Amino acid sequence: MTVSCKGRIGWAGIAVLVLFAAGCTRRVEQEAEKQFKAALPEYVGPAERYDVRVRSDSAGAVMRGRLRQVRVDGRKVQVEPTLTLDRLTLDFEEVSLDTRARRLQSIGRATFECRIHAPVLQEYVRRQHPEIPDLGIALRADSLFITARPDALGLVEKPFQLDLPGKLPVTITVEGKLTPSGPTQLNFSPEKAGVSIVPIPRFALEFLAKRLNPVVNLSTMKVPIQADRAFVRGEYLHFTGTIRPEDLLRLPSR
Repeated sequence: MTVSCKGRIGWAGIAVLVLFAAGCTRRVEQEAEKQFKAALPEYVGPAERYDVRVRSDSAGAVMRGRLRQVRVDGRKVQVEPTLTLDRLTLDFEEVSLDTRARRLQSIGRATFECRIHAPVLQEYVRRQHPEIPDLGIALRADSLFITARPDALGLVEKPFQLDLPGKLPVTITVEGKLTPSGPTQLNFSPEKAGVSIVPIPRFALEFLAKRLNPVVNLSTMKVPIQADRAFVRGEYLHFTGTIRPEDLLRLPSR
């Protein structure tokens, strides 16, 4: 009985130590989260709010600046003066920090997902293309809709061009998709447009795309994201992709 009692006490003690170590690790992770969060405006941009979650192997690993996973969830993140992302999620793996200098040393892998609200996207594109009057953008279903005057499509108000019994309307709406073009651009790919039942010539759609593209230029953002997918969901444009670790590490020295 004595041995059994000591055995039970021994295992209970080990359980307490395990729980204490786990609690200690979480407290150290929380401190790392605070430090990581403080550096985000410099690395990414100012935001209404940042939430950071750190995962590590042990308290000792965190204290040595070794983080297994870091997730950043940003709201209203201003990645450049003319563009604010409604939401930005960053996922980092195998992060190494210089705990004294509070600087990133290395990152194994970095991915992102973000979204832009339709009114913000419209204002951004209008600022990029002030030469296109009455330019409008709407997001519906899974498509992007560009509204512009006929002259933006290379058309002038001459009825014989489209065989219409009168002048062209004030604006024409073109439906299409936004697709990655290279690592740092999102281009508009027109699919169709029409006035009443008369289709707009393909050359006019291509002329508009040439004037607009790139609709979103990721190379001007502070965080060097590279998109590999873009899609519309509700009133938001979403895009996902990766960040080259070496580009992210160079940010503070710019």
